[in-house]
Amino acid sequence: MYFYATATLGLEDIVAREIEGLTGTRCEVDINKVFFSGDLELIPKLNYLSRCANRIFILLLRERFEDINDIYSHSRSISLSDYVEPDQTFAVRATRHGFHDFTSLDVARVVGQAIIDSYLDERGSRLKVNLENPDVEVQALVRDDELILGFNTSGEALAKRGYRVYQHPAPIKPTIACCLLILSGWRPSSSLLDPMCGGGTIPIEAALMARNIPPGSFRRNFAFEKFRFLDPSLFLEVKEEASVHVNTEKYEITGIEKYKNHVNGAIMNAKSAGVIDTVKIIQADATKWDYKPKPEFIVTNPPYGLRIASKRATLRLYRGFSERVKELEGTKMVLIVGNNWFEEIFPLEPTEKREILYGNLRCFVLKYVI
Repeated sequence: MYFYATATLGLEDIVAREIEGLTGTRCEVDINKVFFSGDLELIPKLNYLSRCANRIFILLLRERFEDINDIYSHSRSISLSDYVEPDQTFAVRATRHGFHDFTSLDVARVVGQAIIDSYLDERGSRLKVNLENPDVEVQALVRDDELILGFNTSGEALAKRGYRVYQHPAPIKPTIACCLLILSGWRPSSSLLDPMCGGGTIPIEAALMARNIPPGSFRRNFAFEKFRFLDPSLFLEVKEEASVHVNTEKYEITGIEKYKNHVNGAIMNAKSAGVIDTVKIIQADATKWDYKPKPEFIVTNPPYGLRIASKRATLRLYRGFSERVKELEGTKMVLIVGNNWFEEIFPLEPTEKREILYGNLRCFVLKYVI
């Protein structure tokens, strides 16, 4: 059985590394996704345990095409009879990249009709479409001349953990936060500081990692829970096995935040995630903090100067922060920024620089050894 996981552009290799560690299978890295194979048990396992993937899909089709008619023909060749019962509804969500003489709406329409026609031939029943709340969802990805169809096993994006009760105006996605933590090389035995923690996502995700608390344990539901072809006992087994590895140890994880309302919000989120006893949230200014004791790792998501701070204020923040941390010899630091301002200000060259696409925003992940 073949699968793929969607990933943030520029962080696919980290998602692949995580999936390989969880499953023992080799991954093929592609743009915005990674492909792999395995058994049905991977569906609940990866949805419940993956910290970095966006969604998990069963791969239905991966073909080249020339025009919209080819898309219909390829889509009609797939069989959903093993996955969908006649009384269940479905929807097609389409995404298109490249230059074509059709839209993503055209792709969704054509793929949807092909699925209806194919199912009617196989089962003698016409599947019903429900665009608002379908029982099952098919993803259609068109990139240049490639068509990929996938069966969504996650439902909502896995970044929607379920513990966040306070919404910071510019939060980092938990999936990206975990990618940054992995990229930094941080281990729970080392001290970690996020000096601009906002709503607390990075410290909270670090604590969940350290305690082996499954990120999916806060979610109300997953799409695969509606799948009648999937034995519910598989999910129970995944949860039982994961619970054995959870610990309640205390770790050196600290978040600093300048504004009181965000401090209170980060504390609320940490309480909701059940890690407030090992995450320290402090109200302080990253440009004035003494950074004692010296943190072994700094992972942070500073303001970009686009939404909640002007360019002038952001440059002032970057300069002040740079002055404070440039003397922390031996500290490893990873940060994500929306421009090249910090790189121009900080006196050291990054040991690694990645360009990623965060939604529609081009960002840079910078890694330093101070």
